[in-house]
Amino acid sequence: MLSGAAAAAGLSLEEARLEMLRTWRALVEAAKTTALYPVEHLGRIMELMTTVHGSSREFRDLAADVDEVIAERTGKLDSGDRARRRGLIHIKNNDHLAAIDELQKVKIAYYSGETVDGSVLAMLLLAEQYQFLGLHIAARYFSACALFLASEQEQARRLVSKAAFAVVKTFYGGGEGLTSLLAIAHALEVHRMTASDAADWAKHPHVQTGIYHAEIYRAITCRMVPALIAEVDLVLDTWPIAPEEVQTFKRWSDELFKDLTNAELRARVEQGVKVNPFLDIGPQNQYRWVALGLGWAVEFEPTDDDRAAALEIVA
Repeated sequence: MLSGAAAAAGLSLEEARLEMLRTWRALVEAAKTTALYPVEHLGRIMELMTTVHGSSREFRDLAADVDEVIAERTGKLDSGDRARRRGLIHIKNNDHLAAIDELQKVKIAYYSGETVDGSVLAMLLLAEQYQFLGLHIAARYFSACALFLASEQEQARRLVSKAAFAVVKTFYGGGEGLTSLLAIAHALEVHRMTASDAADWAKHPHVQTGIYHAEIYRAITCRMVPALIAEVDLVLDTWPIAPEEVQTFKRWSDELFKDLTNAELRARVEQGVKVNPFLDIGPQNQYRWVALGLGWAVEFEPTDDDRAAALEIVA
């Protein structure tokens, strides 16, 4: 429809899109000074337009202005809910940057009282979006914030386990495989203390995912760095689960990838894990990420001071 109108007006598609947004901008400005204008309708229209125009910065600025008008007339919670719905549309469209924009608004809008669990959920979704972008330290920041807030607020206590395993995922995704196993030990303890039916992992997919990633890491270690497997198993033995369950986990891990050649396994790691899973071992550790079309790395000695300095640089 827009392409046809653009051709009829002698405009390019981009010019027609910008003209359309300017028209909506004028309507929003008029709504600001019209006391009884039904601004909720504007919010619904912005939501419908998100699927097509959500990746546009101009559109997201327009939607933000609509949210401000709605907030003044109906309260912040309503605008937060609209931002949440737009964010979910962006997530469905794999538009991670646009989703981050909206989720930041949701996080702020819900950061109080009875809605604080909504803020925690927004933080967890933010962490997930940053992981899709390969920015695992940013993801760790939001998942750690979610864990802290959920631990402190009774309204959000049901999300503590999810937040703990979200932190675990940032280590695994960032190539800190051994650290992720240590983090799982803490996450399992938190899960045991806070989750309902904690022993039934089938009811907690985030736990199953974390354990499966650990299984993959151990299997890769067996094949690619066998000298490290004793250290890995020592960490697994600290997990707060029954010893026979740990042994079962190790047997399952031994069966993974056994039919793959070493070359096939390396290709699987590059395709699936997408990063060297051993960046946190050896005399030099690394943080790696991709931004602005470039690969970045910070290398440091594995001491507390050097790690803190490296994290400060990465942040």
